[in-house]
Amino acid sequence: MKKAFALLFALLICNIWSGRVVASELINLPEISDLKANGVITTAVFSLDDKFIVTGDSNGYITVFNAATGALVNEWKDENRYNISKLLFSPDGQRLVSIGQGFDESKIKVWDAQTGTLLSTLVLGNYGNKVVNDITFNKDGTVLYSVDDSGDVIYWDVFRGEKIIEFTTPSIPVSLAYNADKKHLAIGQENGSINIRHSETGEYITNKLVNKNDSWSSTKVKYSADNNTLFFSETSYNSQPHLFNVDNNYQEVVLEENDYSGDWKNFDFHSSNKYIAVVGEYDYLQVFDMETKKLIAQEAINSNYDYVVFSHNGKRLIVNGTIYDTTVLFNELTSIQLTPSSLYMSVDDTQGFKVTGKYSDGSEKVIPSTEIQWSSSDPEVVTFMYGKFQALKPGRATVTASYKGFTATAVIQANAQQFTDLEPIHLDAVNYLVGRKITGGLSNTIFGTNETIKRVDAAIMIAKALELNIASAPKSGFIDVPQRGQAYVNALKAKGIIGGKTKIIFGSNDQITRGEMALILQRAYKLTPGSTKHPFIDVTSRYEDAVSSLMRYKIATGINSYQFGTSIPITRGDFAIFLYNSEMIRQR
Repeated sequence: MKKAFALLFALLICNIWSGRVVASELINLPEISDLKANGVITTAVFSLDDKFIVTGDSNGYITVFNAATGALVNEWKDENRYNISKLLFSPDGQRLVSIGQGFDESKIKVWDAQTGTLLSTLVLGNYGNKVVNDITFNKDGTVLYSVDDSGDVIYWDVFRGEKIIEFTTPSIPVSLAYNADKKHLAIGQENGSINIRHSETGEYITNKLVNKNDSWSSTKVKYSADNNTLFFSETSYNSQPHLFNVDNNYQEVVLEENDYSGDWKNFDFHSSNKYIAVVGEYDYLQVFDMETKKLIAQEAINSNYDYVVFSHNGKRLIVNGTIYDTTVLFNELTSIQLTPSSLYMSVDDTQGFKVTGKYSDGSEKVIPSTEIQWSSSDPEVVTFMYGKFQALKPGRATVTASYKGFTATAVIQANAQQFTDLEPIHLDAVNYLVGRKITGGLSNTIFGTNETIKRVDAAIMIAKALELNIASAPKSGFIDVPQRGQAYVNALKAKGIIGGKTKIIFGSNDQITRGEMALILQRAYKLTPGSTKHPFIDVTSRYEDAVSSLMRYKIATGINSYQFGTSIPITRGDFAIFLYNSEMIRQR
């Protein structure tokens, strides 16, 4: 009666607590499929290559499923058993071991994992009145460890089917965990103690006693994926596990009040050692971040049985016959990018940056500036104030954005004056080109937005943007290129980016047209046209692919809705925009 009241009270509290959790931002784990076996699935395990899931059920059947499709592959009956409590693959994946309830509950059965053929049976005793509580393998699969309800711990030679070591623990052993790095065997006992033994000799190492919340609750022990921490849990609502530092003689780790706070019954570790999945007594699957020790995902489940298993690659999780996609957990940040990567500012101006995070699934997300740690290489030139950088005096400074271990930099060139002829559409492009010293203004205050550009000047700027090696390029053969532009034209011609009007005439003093600019940018940045045709009627076949490429990547626009302006000289403002947008495509 007392236990029933406690359970009812816990369920009531759970409903209140779960409402609070659901209201927060938790990750939803997508369901992939529900497996259907002969009976209720009571345990499951992934094959070593994660291609198959093997389940045991309440009718004593062992079933093999295709992990990707959920299709039935094989099935066989574990005779004389009405329930399979645990399945375990050998480390080489060739053998499958089963334990369970029934007339053979004092036996451990070893199967051929591919055919389902019974290879051997390990018998605990002569009287058949022992129940195997748990099993685990050593690193190479030559030794199987078992614990049973009579208090025995047995080390088995798997190939010979013989006992190697046998001893009895003070309390009933209910759970096992193997540590390959330390050659330790952790034995979780019914009274809340953990007995640590050497996995080869059985030699006693240490014993840890945990004050259990409930004397009737079950216990589990498991080593973290990196083998540095031993986790001990008990079936208790809104409790915490006990953690023990393996390298510090199993000293208990002190947790904060809400660390790993949840409903613990059984658990498993993600192979990256970044996540732990927990199933509880009160119908929840919970996933915790092992760095923050906080809940990050939660799913309502039917927790008839307490198994929860990650696949070896960490991309799947199976609980009560339901397979979940866990790739949503580790869509991890791979880099951050600052835009613009260089900036031209006048003294007293302020400017913000956009920080974009790139993630392992290929997605990108803008990161709020408030979450970034900002710094300046020269705070006397540029300083960070009120969420933006302010130029204090003429000079050059590198600003750095730091976020979750990643950094990105941008260069700010602060000058005494700013160009007065720029429209908002030109600002990022001109700031970028001036900041990288690709170009400058016609004066300290005039950029020359509406002025045209000579072909030689365009060549110089494009070569600078591409950071070409101008020292070693062969001579172009053009006789009309002034000294200031020869090295740049040589480098561009050697790369096949530009040509001349003739074999010996480059047309240095001719104004570069919008069509010519499109051709050069397509070659320089290796742009390809898309499938959507542009709307312009003035684009001849010579420029077709180039203009289509610029439109595909949103590098350029037309002079109106139906004309690109192919033969019209490009202005310095449009040139800056085209070149800047091409650079942004290259930096993605």
